[in-house]
Amino acid sequence: MAQPIYLILTCDGGGIRGLISALLVQQLDQELDFLKRVDLFAGTSTGGLLAIGLASGVPVSSLVDIYMTKGAEVFKAYVSLTTVPPPALTDIYPQASALPAGLLRVKYTYEGLENLVKRTFPFDKPLRELSRKVLVTSFDLYDTERKAWAPISLTNLPGYNTDDILVLDAALSTCAGPVYFPPHIFQHNGKTRAFVDGGVYANNPSMLAAAAAMASGTLKERGLGFENIKLLSLGTGFTLNGIPPDNLWSPEYYGVLTWMLPISRPPTPQFPLLEVLMDGVSEIDTFQCRQILGNNFRRGNVQLTQPINLDDYQKVGELARMTEAYMASREWQEIKEWIGRGFV
Repeated sequence: MAQPIYLILTCDGGGIRGLISALLVQQLDQELDFLKRVDLFAGTSTGGLLAIGLASGVPVSSLVDIYMTKGAEVFKAYVSLTTVPPPALTDIYPQASALPAGLLRVKYTYEGLENLVKRTFPFDKPLRELSRKVLVTSFDLYDTERKAWAPISLTNLPGYNTDDILVLDAALSTCAGPVYFPPHIFQHNGKTRAFVDGGVYANNPSMLAAAAAMASGTLKERGLGFENIKLLSLGTGFTLNGIPPDNLWSPEYYGVLTWMLPISRPPTPQFPLLEVLMDGVSEIDTFQCRQILGNNFRRGNVQLTQPINLDDYQKVGELARMTEAYMASREWQEIKEWIGRGFV
């Protein structure tokens, strides 16, 4: 008799590249009736959006369609009616008024994403009313109890105090990528909260999800332990990013502008500091999961044949083709066999 398992699906952050995770999940569900077997959906940023959608019962085909057809709506350029920086900024840094707008303002408004969530998800439901368990990462810019910023998990797992947060607020909070989108500011229990994308600390939320499942007491209630966790982690594609010697500038120029340069210099991506944080966090989380979960962990990810930025929605066709090629790989076939063996 097969050992009982607690199946966790996690999806990384990665903007429009979330199409990769969505397509992989769609194939798993078509071939293995996968989604009904998942006990916990977890994600960060675009992966958080997928996790909330799947936990809400949104068909995976609808989520795929969002990535394929709604990129222009989501990545809607921020347009300001004023060119004057706020006084609080110019008081600190008087030269701010002379800086290009692209260095002062977010790239996109979240209006398009908000409208999309309202049309597609049960946006006005609290997380506790979802029929499936979900966890998405975010980062609280000021936890009033700690009097400091802090990572936060928005989840309906037992033992957490975030299950009253609305689906809309959870979705906008996990997707509020610094530089790309503004912080999501909303009211919760009579307090003003301001959250940003959980990718700043857990772009790959796999180990966090496993730990949260344990901390919630859910496994204990079922008579299960850590060894019963089976975890599939899906990435959003990777390129071999780096700063090779030919791309290096003089060391003294590695200040704010260089690390936040909005221009790609392949293989150095735009906003290299953000990419360093996300790539590094994802890799170390994968390493930890492999060491701790052993054969109960698998990681599926696509090596991109060309750089695709988080907001490159015009390249969804290329993303789909690269994902289809990965689906034919031996690595992906082994992952599907591994999933199948868990339900024999």
